[in-house]
Amino acid sequence: IHGDVLVSPIRISTRALTPGELQYLLYANRGLVAFRREPAQTDRERLNYQVDRTVELFTQRTLQLSPPIIMQTARKVGSCDGTFENTVVDRFMEAGLEERCTGLYTCPSLTAQDIYSCSAGQQKDTHLGLSPVQFVEDGWDEDDAVYVDFLATAVNGNLLGRSMSTNNTQVLSSYEFVDGASDVIRLKTLFHSVQYGVTTGVEVKAQASGPKVDISYSIRHFIAIHDPDTYTIIQALAIINVVFMFLDNVVLLRHLFFERRALGRKASFFTDRWFLCFLDFALMISVLILIALQLPSKRNSFQDQRTLVDSLLNLEWSSQSVGLDETKAACVGKLQEFETMLSDAEMVDRFALWVLLALLCRILMSTGAHPRIALLTSTIRKGFEDFCHFLLIFIPCFAAFAAVAAWRYGGSRSDLQNVGEALASQFDALLGPPGNFDSASNNSEFLAYSSMFFAFMFFLMLNFVLAIIVDSYEKVREAIEVCQVEQSIVEDIYVMLSYRARRFIRWSSRQSAWPPLGDIVVHLSSLEPKPPKVSYAHLMRPTTRGGRLFKTPAAAKSWIDFYDAMPFLWPESAEKEEKVVDYEEIHHRVGQAMEATTTGIRGFEQRLNLRLNNFEAALKEVKKGS
Repeated sequence: IHGDVLVSPIRISTRALTPGELQYLLYANRGLVAFRREPAQTDRERLNYQVDRTVELFTQRTLQLSPPIIMQTARKVGSCDGTFENTVVDRFMEAGLEERCTGLYTCPSLTAQDIYSCSAGQQKDTHLGLSPVQFVEDGWDEDDAVYVDFLATAVNGNLLGRSMSTNNTQVLSSYEFVDGASDVIRLKTLFHSVQYGVTTGVEVKAQASGPKVDISYSIRHFIAIHDPDTYTIIQALAIINVVFMFLDNVVLLRHLFFERRALGRKASFFTDRWFLCFLDFALMISVLILIALQLPSKRNSFQDQRTLVDSLLNLEWSSQSVGLDETKAACVGKLQEFETMLSDAEMVDRFALWVLLALLCRILMSTGAHPRIALLTSTIRKGFEDFCHFLLIFIPCFAAFAAVAAWRYGGSRSDLQNVGEALASQFDALLGPPGNFDSASNNSEFLAYSSMFFAFMFFLMLNFVLAIIVDSYEKVREAIEVCQVEQSIVEDIYVMLSYRARRFIRWSSRQSAWPPLGDIVVHLSSLEPKPPKVSYAHLMRPTTRGGRLFKTPAAAKSWIDFYDAMPFLWPESAEKEEKVVDYEEIHHRVGQAMEATTTGIRGFEQRLNLRLNNFEAALKEVKKGS
C-alpha cells in the first residue's frame, strides 16, 4: 500500500500501558478518528502504480542460486528437574504478577514456563506452523526433526501468518522463530561462479544447546572438472607410475627372499628394507583405490553440477499453480543433494590427503639411499630413542599445565575453556611466544602461570629438543666422515649407471653376465670366515643354493677389476715419516743376538765333546774285544 491510509484506531503495544498513557493516546488520535478521510487513490490506481527497483543479479562474479534458508532443531519446554530451580522460577512469577498483573490488569494465561523453561527433550511436533523434515548432515541424523523456512520470512516482518490447519490461520511473532528453545540453527545458501564453474555453499551455524551460543561459519566449494579427458590421461599416468613401482618392488622382494634363504636366521624380517617393501605395496594399493574412487566422480562432476544448477534456476517461485511450501521443499531437497555431492567429494579428498601425506613421507624416507642426502632420516634414526624418552617428560608436564589452566581460567577465557582448548593454546604459544598469554596481564595469578609455563616448556623443554637434534646430527656427520666407501652422490650415481651398462653389454654380447649386485652382497655375507679381502676365488665359491654366481673365473675377475679401478676403494697409503735411528737399541739387540749365538755355540761344543768322548770309549771297548 503506497501512501498513508488509516485502517483502524487499534494500536498494538509490547507492554501493558498505564491508565495515563491510554488516556493520552485516546485524545491524541481523536481528531484522526473523527476525520475518517478516504484514501488519496482508488484501489485500481494503487494496484497499477509501479516503483522502480534496482536489481543486481551478479555480485563479484557469483550468482546466488537459492534464497537463504534457515534451519533449526528445537527443544520441548517443561519444568525443571530440581526442586530449588522450580522454587526460583515460581518466585520470579509471583514477583511478575505483583508488578504487572494488578489493578485493572489480569494475566490469566501466564504460567511458570513463560518465565523460564528447561529442556524436556527434542521438539518433533509442529513448531510455529512448520512440520519437521529430515535433513541428514553433520550433527543431524535421520531421527532429528528439522524445521526449515526462508530467512526472509523470519526477518522481513514482525508478524507471521501460519496455517495451523485447514480452517485455522494464526498470526505469530517472527521473533519466536529463534528463541531459547532453539538447539542448532543453520543458515544456508548456494552461489555459483559462471566463469570458473565453482558452486559454493555458505553456512552459518549457531550451536545453542550448551550454556552459551557458539557461532561458526563454513564456505565449501564444489569444483567440477570441465575437461574429463585430460583428467583421465593424468590418472592413466599415475597408474603407469604404480606399475613401474610394482615391478621395482617385485625385484626387491625377490632379493629379500634370496637373502632369507642364503643367510637363514641371520636375515631378519624386521629390517628397513622389508618395512619399505610392505609400505610401497600398501601405498600402491591406496593409490589404485583413490583413482577408482576419484575417476568416476570427477568425470561426472560437471554433469552433476549442471543438473543441480539447472534445477535450482528452474524452480517456479512465482507460479500460481505451485504453492510456496512445495517450492521450498524442492529447494531444500536441492540443498540436501548439494550436501551429499559435497560430502562424497570431501570424503574422497580426505582419503587423498592421507595418501599424499604417506607418499610425502615415503619420498623423505627415500633420501636415506645415500649418506650425503640422508641427513634427515639418519638424524631422526639416531635421535629417535632420546626423543621418545624426552616425550615421557614433556607430555605429562604439558598436560598438567593445560589441566591447571582449564580449571582456573576456563570460566573467564575462551582459549582456556576446556583442556582441549588449553592444549591448543599452549601449543600455539610454544610455536610463537607469547601467543595469547600476554605477559602484560594485570592478573598476577595468570602471570605466574604463564611465567612457569614458558620457563619450563619453552626455555627448557624446547632447548632439550634442539640439543637432541644437534647431537644426533653431529653423530651422523662423524659417521659420514669415517665411511671409507662413500663418494659424492653424483659419483655414486655414475658408478651405478656404469655398472648397469657394463652388465647389459656383457649380457647382450653373449658373454658371461654379472649377477645382480644384491646377490653378490648376500653371497659374500654368507662366507665363513669373513675374508679380509675379496678375490675372484671367493666369488667362484658355491652359494648356499648350490650354484655359482659367476659362470667363469674371467667374469669374476672382470667384476673385481671394475671396482679395483676406483681410487676411493684403494687402501690409504701410509704416510712417509722420517725414522730416527736408535743406536742404543741396535747395540742392545746386537748384543742379545751375539750372546744368544755364543750360548748356542758353547752348547754345540759341549754336545760335540760329549759325543767324541763316547766315540773314543766305544773304540777302546772294540780294541779290548779284538
